[in-house]
Amino acid sequence: MSTADYLVMGFATNLDPVRLEVFAKTLRSVYSPQQCDLVIITNRVDDKLNQLAQQYAIEFVHTPNSFSFKINKFAKLLYQALVYLSKWLAETTQRIPSLRAIFYELYPLLLRLWHHPLFVRWMSYQDFLKVRQNYKRILISDVRDVSFQAPFFEHLGEASLHLFEQDQIYGVAEVDTRWYQELYGSQELAKVNGKPALCLGTIMGDFQGVKTLVDSLCEDTLKCPFGRVDQTVFNKLFYEGRFNGVTIQVHDNKEGPILTISEPHVVDHFKTDLDGVFYKENKNLIPVIHMYDRHSETLAYFTNVVGYEINGKGFVKS
Repeated sequence: MSTADYLVMGFATNLDPVRLEVFAKTLRSVYSPQQCDLVIITNRVDDKLNQLAQQYAIEFVHTPNSFSFKINKFAKLLYQALVYLSKWLAETTQRIPSLRAIFYELYPLLLRLWHHPLFVRWMSYQDFLKVRQNYKRILISDVRDVSFQAPFFEHLGEASLHLFEQDQIYGVAEVDTRWYQELYGSQELAKVNGKPALCLGTIMGDFQGVKTLVDSLCEDTLKCPFGRVDQTVFNKLFYEGRFNGVTIQVHDNKEGPILTISEPHVVDHFKTDLDGVFYKENKNLIPVIHMYDRHSETLAYFTNVVGYEINGKGFVKS
């Protein structure tokens, strides 16, 4: 059993080795394996990924998820019908012990197998946290577009759950606003207009804070599995105060432990030089960069860290 105080965990199917190496190598430049476990939940591991696991002390955890955008319309409709049938059977048999053991477990199992990874990841995180409860601080993070430069767990403050702005405001931000309106309607959107659309690509906290968020997202997904975006659901839960019993701190995107480069104008918050990526306002090295691939200088900087450069063909060894 691990004795590390910290955990960084991500979910990524069909992993790109270069993106994973940026994630893992930069994390290991900040925290040793003795300090921090690095867990990646994925669907396949080849020789290259095994090599990276040995080099950077990565623990791979398997997901059976086989979601694909390439399935035809009939297969998609059949899948949804099976999921809704299993959901109905789960709800109607949950008080009958002999049947509950079958149908109450079948419904979430089908979701884990076939549902979109955006939702399946939270179920996988929930499963992992049921058996690994020893961590003092946890970061749940996207993998393909996140990099690390400096310690981030030690200076979080006393809140149990830490959430992060992304320079997106409801009523202004086109994509997040559209998602919210399509899912919840104009009246619900009006309640959050002018408020930040928080980012779900990175969340941090102590064990209880992170578990509360993960459990809430899983519970909501089981109630209504289709036709949603997890970031929109997350923001609705947050603004309704549904993360019960935990203290929450929301961090500004201009000075917090995580910078999210969600829009072109975010470039006004930071500068990149040979020593790293820094906040312009306080000149501090930014501990965690999310969406580094949205900006040419940060993408070039972090791919160079792992010995690659970018040309018209993609990543090549420099």
